Amino acid sequence: MSGLATYVLPVEKIPEQLIVYVKTIIDTGMPPAPPVPDALSAMRRIMMLLRTKTGNDFSLSCGRRPATTFPYTSRARSCAG
Repeated sequence: MSGLATYVLPVEKIPEQLIVYVKTIIDTGMPPAPPVPDALSAMRRIMMLLRTKTGNDFSLSCGRRPATTFPYTSRARSCAG
């Protein structure tokens, strides 16, 4: 995932989401607020990016506290350049 898409949906749900989006603009004059990903989902994406860039799989450390995971990931980032 690039993080550039507001919604990541299966094809069959796109028309429904477009209708909601347009109705919100018509009713309020503003687009709806983008969905906020949950923290675990964000952490998984970070771990996937680290695996892609460094070759190290930190997915097992997703269950750790961020203070415990950070030293592992920061070392990998520094080695990756």
